Amino acid sequence: RMSPKLVFGMLALCAQISHAGLPLGQIPPSLRLDGEEGGKIEGGAWDSADLKGKMSIIFYVAPSENETNDAASEAIKAKNLDRSKIQSYAVVNMAASKWPNFLLNSRISSRQKENPHTIFVKDINRKFVKTWTLADNSSDILVLDKEGKVVFSHDGKLDDGKIKEMLIAIETNL
Repeated sequence: RMSPKLVFGMLALCAQISHAGLPLGQIPPSLRLDGEEGGKIEGGAWDSADLKGKMSIIFYVAPSENETNDAASEAIKAKNLDRSKIQSYAVVNMAASKWPNFLLNSRISSRQKENPHTIFVKDINRKFVKTWTLADNSSDILVLDKEGKVVFSHDGKLDDGKIKEMLIAIETNL
């Protein structure tokens, strides 16, 4: 019989492995969404090669998790960051929804109008999950510095401590 501590330790390790996300200090693998794979909601391809030159804040969300990290989003907005040095992205994991894509497209388009400074992107085939090892059916937040290196990565809801950690990573690397 296994001890409860051993079982808990193994579960904790599995959780870390399955939601490891992107390692800090590294540039994520090249990723492009275009055509049948997705792209910008307003049209055109989205390419990770474009993530250099400005700090990038990426919210990768399943449609059912779109409000999970509203507190983190509001904390970023409250900082009134210099838009010439930062770009935010909302990438929607379209495959993580039971809703038809045409309904999701309409909903995302209206969100784009409400948030003109954020670039909204569709990931139709879970390419971020496969290529960047982000969690599926969740809410991931990534912060990349102007060289494209990961300075913050978190899967799931950010508590107050994690929001502070994210803001420090943004301000330190801006």
